[in-house]
Amino acid sequence: MLELRIRACHVHGSFECQDNRKPKFSRLNPIAKPIFDVERIPLPPANYSQEKHKVEVRMPAALKFIREQKLQ
Repeated sequence: MLELRIRACHVHGSFECQDNRKPKFSRLNPIAKPIFDVERIPLPPANYSQEKHKVEVRMPAALKFIREQKLQ
């Protein structure tokens, strides 16, 4: 696994920031009725429909674009 980030020990200088604010939602103040879409989870079985869409819709569209733009 590759992690790309600025290491705090190598940062020099200063910057101004605003005062901390409490989050709108938290563990103590949760969202009343969250919207949860199982289809967006990239794990089986939810990703089966994503894979089907990729093979049946997105791949042919990509190949068509490649042919039309003469990118081969």
